[in-house]
Amino acid sequence: MLIGVPVFAVIIALIKELVEERLRIKELPVETANYYPRNSFAEAPRVRTTLFERLHKNTKKILIKLSKKEKEDNNK
Repeated sequence: MLIGVPVFAVIIALIKELVEERLRIKELPVETANYYPRNSFAEAPRVRTTLFERLHKNTKKILIKLSKKEKEDNNK
């Protein structure tokens, strides 16, 4: 553990530097957030929402859909 963890950290840092340099050469964005879809849990850093907030929004949407469906069923 004393040798493995630092060696692994150095390898990861070197790989990160290599990948970022290749992206710069190709004139592509270096930030990881640019490579995730907008609606994923790994959102861009400039749009910071907590997991609780996202789950609350999704739950609210589901409840609204269910209430609309219930109203439609009651009207039939």
